[in-house]
Amino acid sequence: RTLDNPIILIVTAQPEQQRNALRAASLGLRHRVVPWDESTTADHFRKSLSEAYRELTLENNDYLTRRSGAFDPAVALQERLNVWADLLMAWAAGNESRK
Repeated sequence: RTLDNPIILIVTAQPEQQRNALRAASLGLRHRVVPWDESTTADHFRKSLSEAYRELTLENNDYLTRRSGAFDPAVALQERLNVWADLLMAWAAGNESRK
């Protein structure tokens, strides 16, 4: 989310992967889910992955066209790192209060 990039999630029957897919949807991330299980053939998986990539590329291109203002992922990442650095420094100093 910080880098504002679309993602493709390959989801198996593992509960944590299914939770991650639900979380991506709840956060409004630009993403596609490609399911995989023991019955998935290589051809079906390739087709599903290619379709997800194609759809996500089109969606992302539309998003970038509509987005107002320039997005700099380096700035967003630095802001996120600054929050973590502040929290860690407060913890190290014995100040457990959070901002």
